[in-house]
Amino acid sequence: MKKFFALLLSVMLVLTISIPAFAAGTATVACTSANEVKQGETLTVMVTVSDCDPFKSMAVTPSYDKKVFELVSGEWVLTEAMLTNFNGTNGAIAYSSAVTKNGNIFKLVLKVKADAPVGKTSVKADAVIKNGDTTIPVKVTAKEVKVTCSTHTFGDWAVAKEATCTAAGSEKRTCSVCGVSETKEVKALGHNYGKATVTKEATCTENGVSTKICDRCNKKATVAIKATDHAFGEWETVKAATCTEEGTLERKCANCDATETQTIAKIDHEFGEMQVVKEATETETGLKEAKCKHCSEVEQETIPCVAPVAGGVDDYLLWIIIGAAAVVVLVIVIVVIAKKKKKD
Repeated sequence: MKKFFALLLSVMLVLTISIPAFAAGTATVACTSANEVKQGETLTVMVTVSDCDPFKSMAVTPSYDKKVFELVSGEWVLTEAMLTNFNGTNGAIAYSSAVTKNGNIFKLVLKVKADAPVGKTSVKADAVIKNGDTTIPVKVTAKEVKVTCSTHTFGDWAVAKEATCTAAGSEKRTCSVCGVSETKEVKALGHNYGKATVTKEATCTENGVSTKICDRCNKKATVAIKATDHAFGEWETVKAATCTEEGTLERKCANCDATETQTIAKIDHEFGEMQVVKEATETETGLKEAKCKHCSEVEQETIPCVAPVAGGVDDYLLWIIIGAAAVVVLVIVIVVIAKKKKKD
């Protein structure tokens, strides 16, 4: 009984395709699928509806070239319907109350015949949508599909876009039977620089520059030439060191006017033999000194006082006094003796 009602519903909907529409809005029914399909492959076509007012029933009639496609299956994507049916030619669906359904409604699977003619064809789905006695206007949009060879007969690769030093290019080949093209990327060529030439000489302190030019795009690339560093000669004395002042060594770069200096440490004094410049006495110290052979620097040493010598001046003075006293005593004795004799 259910199949009977479904079949009846399908017939009723199909019969109403020619009934004039007078609803407020126009629904769009379109097919979506791959753009290309090969001979022998299957093609899934999704029937979609948009801008559709609430409806109770809908019928679809897929349309395609029978020389190109053969039917594999068809089924409703919509759910919760009271009745659904597809008899291989027409499909019908009905609801107990009006529903709003937009988006995918029906899925059709077609197979491209092995001997199908290559080229463009189209698939569409005519539709009748009703809400009770009201027919909703429908705008049908077909989907264009290109049928290509199951096995392409490609020609040689040809340049489609020239590769440059910095940008990839592409090559293209075309099937001589169906016109399908394939492309492949050609990597960027990269720069092809010639021999570098020196455009700025390096110095002791500054880098130089060498330049090379790409023979494809004339792009210039520069490479730094490392500074050479100084080429110093031997050290030379420009100021000799003395006992009182440091000296200086200097060396010059052979390539520029740069110089380096080093300090020569002071030399030590070279003193001669000590010479007495003041004799020491018993009461005063003496002094001796030595002079540096290279400068006026003097080194001095103190001579200690001289110790008293035995039998010296003081002893002589004492003996003189004693002698003088003895002479006086002797004179007195002689005088006394003389006076005494005179009396006698």
